[in-house]
Amino acid sequence: MEVMWLLFNDGLVSVGPDFSNPDRLLIRARRRQDLLNICGSAMEVIEDAVTDYHFRASVERKVFARLVAERIETNTCPNFMVSVKSAALHDLYMRFWRLHYEYQEQGRKAETKEHASRPAEERRKDREEVRQLWRDTQRHIAELSMKITEVDERLGQCIEEFAGASRLADQRLEERLNQLAEQSHAASQELGVRIEKLVSSI
Repeated sequence: MEVMWLLFNDGLVSVGPDFSNPDRLLIRARRRQDLLNICGSAMEVIEDAVTDYHFRASVERKVFARLVAERIETNTCPNFMVSVKSAALHDLYMRFWRLHYEYQEQGRKAETKEHASRPAEERRKDREEVRQLWRDTQRHIAELSMKITEVDERLGQCIEEFAGASRLADQRLEERLNQLAEQSHAASQELGVRIEKLVSSI
């Protein structure tokens, strides 16, 4: 079971599964208006003063997911706290902000203390691993550069060989064309001589 808090600039809700229907979610709130702001004014709100959250509503999973997605897609405010209009809700969020800021600082101090308490040998090994990773990276870059240079040289050679072969083929073609032209000219002359002989014999 996964339950989550969702903090919006117009309401705070707790979201969890609706055990009476797996296709629905149970949206709970401390104040009725928070539910109406988030789920819509037409939402049927159930009030129960005995439960932890006095106000709740059962919403289809897909419907609530679409409501949240629309808020995400249309969010343009760079500062969440500035967008909160309700004074009571703003005060609640400020207190919560101070608490999770303290939570952050406690975690940072704990990480710093843990890092400082690590044996010097471990820190030395970490630094050596980083240096070795840097050296390996530089070596790979150098090897890659050499391979690229080698490929460039081979490509240049292939281009030169292709150009030479192309020039040779052009030269041979030109020679063959000249040869055919000469043969055609000779054949034409020979044909002219034969025609003259035929005419003179008539």
